[in-house]
Amino acid sequence: MMEYTLISGHGGNTHEVKRQLGCSTSEIIDMSSNMNPLGPFPGLMEQAGRINAFIENTQRFLDSEMRFLNEAFDGATGIKLFPSTTSYILAQLTGARTAESVLAAMLEHRILLRNCSNFIGLSDRYIRISLKKHPVNALLAKTLKQAVSATSLPVHRKVG
Repeated sequence: MMEYTLISGHGGNTHEVKRQLGCSTSEIIDMSSNMNPLGPFPGLMEQAGRINAFIENTQRFLDSEMRFLNEAFDGATGIKLFPSTTSYILAQLTGARTAESVLAAMLEHRILLRNCSNFIGLSDRYIRISLKKHPVNALLAKTLKQAVSATSLPVHRKVG
């Protein structure tokens, strides 16, 4: 019996088998890979193109809005934004306001932010902002800058 040396990666190396057996690749029944014998799913490549376009558009949107908010808060009193590659921004409250007091002030304007005081390693001086469309982000920037720099706390309305 002849010994064969097969070098494989994903599936078998049909070209090496062809060389060792002295036959053509069409004579080899390759059962070593899970390629669909019917070919790719119809429309898959078109869908992949649409998905890639969606991802690129989303990244452009996130980059643009992230840049806008970073510029809007650059030099702002009472808040520091951290760099992010996601659709969220972590912000540290650097003044006298706590996350709870800032969130209460923002609720007066019907804007809800995330208090990060229960995140491991963070305190009541951190909030999280989720990026939205530009007009909403512009309203957030204006209102949040006022909320973090305000010296008086808003009147709390009991909910529920």
